Amino acid sequence: MRSVWILLPFAVLSVVLAYGSLHLVVAWLYPRQLFPYAEIDPEEREGQVFLESARGDRIATLYLPGPSPDAPLLLYSHGNGEDLLDGEDRYDWWQGLGYAVLAYDYPGYGTSSGRASAAGVKAAAEAVLRYAREELGYPRARILLWGRSLGGAPTLWLAREGLFLGVVLEATFRSVLSLAPTLPPLLFLPEPFPNERWAREVSSPVLLVHGILDPIVPVEHAHRLRENLRAPLDFHLVEGVLHGDVLDGVTPEVEAWLETRREAAASGGEALPR
Repeated sequence: MRSVWILLPFAVLSVVLAYGSLHLVVAWLYPRQLFPYAEIDPEEREGQVFLESARGDRIATLYLPGPSPDAPLLLYSHGNGEDLLDGEDRYDWWQGLGYAVLAYDYPGYGTSSGRASAAGVKAAAEAVLRYAREELGYPRARILLWGRSLGGAPTLWLAREGLFLGVVLEATFRSVLSLAPTLPPLLFLPEPFPNERWAREVSSPVLLVHGILDPIVPVEHAHRLRENLRAPLDFHLVEGVLHGDVLDGVTPEVEAWLETRREAAASGGEALPR
């Protein structure tokens, strides 16, 4: 019995060291898993404008005017492992639906400087929204925020600021830590993107689209976001699609919702989504 008491401090120390090591490993791995963009030779598209974020990063943006002077603006936050050049088909689609488009790259993505981090992504999104409002002249009521996958986080971060024309969440997760395998409680690892909590602060009309078979962000995340959203909501779960092709199964519904929001912008923002 005495030998057990002698060994107990060593056992406790081993547990503490193992727990601390787990924290260090996860803290090191998460940024690399969360921001895996690895373009070796990013290209700069003609018409890019560079903004400086509050963290001093040089943020690449691309503004594409709408088909008419009164076109509302769609501010796009892209998914992970992507950059500005990957969204060209989407930009054409949105312009064809009557929207101007403003897209940007996160720090360390494309031709943006810096290193990707949760704080850097939020600061970049804030700089782009400020540019849209102060330089391009769009009020919130004529700005529609669209976030794809990872982009849902900065989209929700911005959407908390006030009443926008609308918010689109495409295949978005409820939090980063909830995407990890089951782990012991990590008391000292902060949640970088608490999307569930941010969703409660959104007052703008929301379109939430998610693939039922999504293997990267399971559909349970969409249900949890839906439970936390208190704004007017149009919710679509799409059968037979994965993470990257969710819009393929619901394009007509998305286009109808975008048309409703465009009409709302033209009428002063009174109409709500169907």
